[in-house]
Amino acid sequence: MSRRHRSEQQQALRARIVLAAAQDYTNAQIARQLATHVDTARLWRDRWVSLQGMDEDTLSVAERLRDAPRPGTPPRITAEQCCQIAALRALALFFWKSLFG
Repeated sequence: MSRRHRSEQQQALRARIVLAAAQDYTNAQIARQLATHVDTARLWRDRWVSLQGMDEDTLSVAERLRDAPRPGTPPRITAEQCCQIAALRALALFFWKSLFG
């Protein structure tokens, strides 16, 4: 979880991709310049272009840069609950080692 990108960072990267695409950089140039994969540059260029016909009142810039919904069942355990479970596990291991280790 420590390597997970925050959504704000992802939106900023997507915005930089769109801005570079508007300056007629190729997907490969964008990927190299922003240290990301060429498929990421291609995805966000294509997604931005596909949304160009929509009015900003319908879909804001921030909404255009959001990640698409993930397929499948939504998670039943939140990220906060995962962190709590990990903390409890670490605490249990500490007490186990102090008693028997």
